[in-house]
Amino acid sequence: MYSVNETLQTESMECVAMPRVYKTEELRRIFQVKTKQTVLRWIKSGNLKASKIGRDYIVLEKDLEDFLEKKGITLKELTENQLSLWGDRGLDD
Repeated sequence: MYSVNETLQTESMECVAMPRVYKTEELRRIFQVKTKQTVLRWIKSGNLKASKIGRDYIVLEKDLEDFLEKKGITLKELTENQLSLWGDRGLDD
């Protein structure tokens, strides 16, 4: 069994990088919101593309980047400056 963020080796011995994924709780911590309900609201409204896996959702890094791009933020900016970006950009919309 492989984790979702590991590199897989195919039968032809080529390495295939697995895409980075985020669960809702991880996104809650990144965005520093009190509950994951805010993240779920973004998902259910269609603003943040996600796939339901069991009882939770996962978000591909590309989909997170697309969501942030609409807000005028890069993923690098968000992870480096979480507090100031949260307050200044109003991501709770």
